[in-house]
Amino acid sequence: MWSNRNVIVAGKVVSGRLSLAGNVLLNLDKQYPNEIFSVFIKKEDLVNFGYEPVSFLKGKSIAVTGKVGDLGGKPVMYIGNGKDMDVIRWRSSIYEGREFIACLPGTNAQLEI
Repeated sequence: MWSNRNVIVAGKVVSGRLSLAGNVLLNLDKQYPNEIFSVFIKKEDLVNFGYEPVSFLKGKSIAVTGKVGDLGGKPVMYIGNGKDMDVIRWRSSIYEGREFIACLPGTNAQLEI
């Protein structure tokens, strides 16, 4: 689906859950089962976050950096560290002037090189 390049995906965390296996799934811009993009954090990587991702990030706009993969036919990014994610304000100067290669359907979710 996507090339093997690192990209930045930005969107609003509208829902999230802890799976039975202890992994975290965060859905951007649309809730499950209509999610358009998810962020996946493995159980063993949760120690690399200084917060509980589901409760802390719900309702916040985030930007995540990594490679886009596939989970059940939908785009997903697997991240293993809180440093791969930023809580952002859409008018934040750090993201101004970036070239986005695709805009995901929904409010603001975008993919960029």
